[in-house]
Amino acid sequence: MNSSADPGIGRLLEDSLECLEREAPGCHARMCQHMSGHALDLTIGRQRMSLRGEPRRLTVGPAHDAPVRVRTELATILAILGGELPIREAVRDDHLEVQGPIDRLLILHAALADYVHGAVRSPSFPALLTRLRSLHQRETGPI
Repeated sequence: MNSSADPGIGRLLEDSLECLEREAPGCHARMCQHMSGHALDLTIGRQRMSLRGEPRRLTVGPAHDAPVRVRTELATILAILGGELPIREAVRDDHLEVQGPIDRLLILHAALADYVHGAVRSPSFPALLTRLRSLHQRETGPI
């Protein structure tokens, strides 16, 4: 994804991956290992993109009908991150839709766990969360 062309959620995802690589390299390496050779389509609100795994990096790009699809809204992400909405409940109530073959979903789960483990250890992630909240406010008004 061309970062300069996407000031929204795609750019924020790219920045978070770069931060993870810089500040939690072990978590980033494990995430890349899990995702290597795999891709997922991610739809957040009206923005659709893909996340592709390579041996040493993850890239955000245009959506391409990957076998795993995740769809949600920024408000749902913020509610999950804020501890207001458990992931299981978000999935059960269709606020977070995850589709794909079970073996691929397990890979995604492992990669997401590595992402979260790195995020909570990275000093730059609070600023990224602030950017996520600002993005949500720009799109929908005050939280």
